[in-house]
Amino acid sequence: FVLFGVSAVLFAGFWLWQKRTEHPLLPGYIFRNQTFTGLNLATLALYAGLSIMFFLLPFELIERRGLSPIESGLVFLPFTLCVGFLSRSFGAMADRIGIKPMLMAGSIMTAIGFAWFAIDQDAALWRGIIAPMTICGLGFAALVAPLTAGVLENVKDADEGLASGINNTASRIAQMVGVALAAVFAGAAMGYVIGLWLSAMMSISGAIIIAITYER
Repeated sequence: FVLFGVSAVLFAGFWLWQKRTEHPLLPGYIFRNQTFTGLNLATLALYAGLSIMFFLLPFELIERRGLSPIESGLVFLPFTLCVGFLSRSFGAMADRIGIKPMLMAGSIMTAIGFAWFAIDQDAALWRGIIAPMTICGLGFAALVAPLTAGVLENVKDADEGLASGINNTASRIAQMVGVALAAVFAGAAMGYVIGLWLSAMMSISGAIIIAITYER
């Protein structure tokens, strides 16, 4: 928690410096776009939730379920395959039905997957792990391409590189924060369940942010 506080102070100092320098890395005007800012806040919530799950699940698989490291790695395949093979199709679907509905559906689906992990901890592997992992994979497959498209379409053409960099940075910060939070839960009683419920809440928060801020 001390490090979180130090990080907050350093970020505040960085933001103040960016507002005063003549050539800022993060020009304030780009955050005046409500949709752009909302999508980056949603990115923080969604990727932090995902990182908590990715950190905690191997402990559950190896220590409690007795899987080998290789078997535990294979458990993540449904997520990887869904994102790898379906993201393009979901991106095309977003072009037809709109970015906002896809982002909302993906966020809610991911939250369902996280909650399923927490609720069915004692279920058989296929039901308590493989099934919710697949749901999370489908949710993120529905998110990845529309999220990038939404970020880029809400800035000027000249700012697309900047916007992409900001969104990528938001996802990386979210992953670090998620791992830090997960480490707190890892050694606690019921930490796995609590962490997965927190992941679900973060995904729902992402959906709410998108619903409120996405204007198109």
